[in-house]
Amino acid sequence: MLSRLIRVGTEGDSTDDRLTDEELRDQLVTLLLAGHETTATALAWALYDLGRSPSLLARSRPRRSRVTTTGSRRCSRSRCGCTR
Repeated sequence: MLSRLIRVGTEGDSTDDRLTDEELRDQLVTLLLAGHETTATALAWALYDLGRSPSLLARSRPRRSRVTTTGSRRCSRSRCGCTR
């Protein structure tokens, strides 16, 4: 992504379209924060839906156990069931 932003304005005769260092930084920070916010929102809604639907939560539990790797250490919390 950075390489594409750096190339803005370099392919034509005009260099007025080139981004300054500050503009490059601002664009990258925006992309990073937008991606973080989108992921956090999607995860929050997924957990919300799991909490509201016991049948959906029950269907998700067997899948979670298949995803864990063999030989992983179990979490020390007694009812957690996750791996570290």
